Amino acid sequence: QEAEEDEAGDSSVPPTALGTTLKKRYPTVHEIEVIGGYLALEKSCLTKAGSSRKKMKISFNDKRLQTTFEYPPESSLVQEEEAEAQEEAEEEEEE
Repeated sequence: QEAEEDEAGDSSVPPTALGTTLKKRYPTVHEIEVIGGYLALEKSCLTKAGSSRKKMKISFNDKRLQTTFEYPPESSLVQEEEAEAQEEAEEEEEE
């Protein structure tokens, strides 16, 4: 019996910590290791690559709620961006 008790006592986890292993525990500040350090990114890594959406402000006139407004299709925004890029390229060539 003594041998069995010795084997149980040899575990690397202290008896007080056994109860905490069953419960989900967040790491403390000192237990967190940042790999690669903190990086300053040019763009957010959460945005899709190559997408540059323009913010559009939408407001409604209470007196004209019965009128309809047709928003331009997304393809027109792409064409607009291409035209702007072409104009910028032409301006750079002139300089």
